[in-house]
Amino acid sequence: MKLITRQLAPFALVAPLLLGAACSKQPSECDKISAVATASVKEMHRLEARIRAEAHEASALSKDAQAFTSVIEKTVEELRAVEIKTDALKGHVDAYTKMLEATAAATKGLLAALEDAAELTDARLVAAQKSMAAAQAGLVSACGGDEKPADCDKIGAVMQRFTDAPPSGPEMSAGLVAHAEELEKIELESAEIKAAKLAYTAVLREFSALFAIAAKLDAKVEEVNIAVENEDALVEAINAFCRAE
Repeated sequence: MKLITRQLAPFALVAPLLLGAACSKQPSECDKISAVATASVKEMHRLEARIRAEAHEASALSKDAQAFTSVIEKTVEELRAVEIKTDALKGHVDAYTKMLEATAAATKGLLAALEDAAELTDARLVAAQKSMAAAQAGLVSACGGDEKPADCDKIGAVMQRFTDAPPSGPEMSAGLVAHAEELEKIELESAEIKAAKLAYTAVLREFSALFAIAAKLDAKVEEVNIAVENEDALVEAINAFCRAE
């Protein structure tokens, strides 16, 4: 009779493994449950490796995350098909299966977010970083020299407030937009500084869009984590029953 144990998977998804034999009053039912899980382990592990390797590229990750979801759904279907006559074991397996169903549903939400994030590529991130460096250099150049225009003090005051209390986490995207809007309200006389400010606020909005995509992905990942938070206890309940003399 075989038992189920837990292996951490990407996004905390479920990847059951099976361990050695033990004695039980219901070896047949426990072995059937174990056999269902065994059939999906190899494919889950293959997809885990690919998902970890692709974690930085949303478009590639989406395909294998979808395949991973399909494996979970197949496991649910096969678990539902196992005839379990022992009420206590049936209750444990039902709870575990519901957790798998919730994980599959949460992962589908993540997949939808990944589709929206197809444009979140390394190339776009690198381009945004280069644009930010150029925009900042433009502001520094415009305000360089011994005689700084009065416009520089206006820009500097706004940027200092942002530096002193920068947004973080879920507030990052909105905070960058708010910073851009505050800069845009400043009336400037220098054409050079106006151009530099315009370039800088455009980059702020670009980064805001990128952070918004990332925040949505983070939220969907957290939904998956919540779906599987009781997995250890559910697996242990099945194992404890199947170990019982």
